[in-house]
Amino acid sequence: MMEDRASVNPLLCLLLGVIAAVLQSSWVSRVSILGGVPNVILMTVCVWVWFGRSEDGLLFGLSAGFICDALSAAPFGACMTAFAAAALLAGIIDHNVSDGFTAAFFGIVGLATVLYEIIIVIWLWAGGHTVLWGDLILNYIIPSVIINTLGAGLFYLIGTFITLRKQAQKPGIL
Repeated sequence: MMEDRASVNPLLCLLLGVIAAVLQSSWVSRVSILGGVPNVILMTVCVWVWFGRSEDGLLFGLSAGFICDALSAAPFGACMTAFAAAALLAGIIDHNVSDGFTAAFFGIVGLATVLYEIIIVIWLWAGGHTVLWGDLILNYIIPSVIINTLGAGLFYLIGTFITLRKQAQKPGIL
């Protein structure tokens, strides 16, 4: 929940958002598993909200979304909107679920992936692109949800490690 979560330097959020966006756009977007593409930024947003503060996850998502929008052919603002919505959804769920309920994190990643993909497709549709919803859901969104949810385990472990390290560095904690 929201207690004793330290804020992260906003410049660090911005810098990491830029790095993640460049990695996502240049390298990770070329990885396709069963038609779905892992979304490193989305998983990082969810981890940041789960282990940190929602505001920091939102700032990270907006900065990464801005760079993704600048690097992609999608309508400008699509990625920023989608990552911001995913961060807000993750924050709402995180605020209402106990920290000890690990399965909720994987649910957050799955729901955030669905929301992200639907927002991107709506932006594309609004920009005049033809959208075949049935084909898109079966061949892209569902595989992306599965890949991101499974891949989130690694991000969860990294978030746990960082959180435990921070707690060990606090004075007065055994």
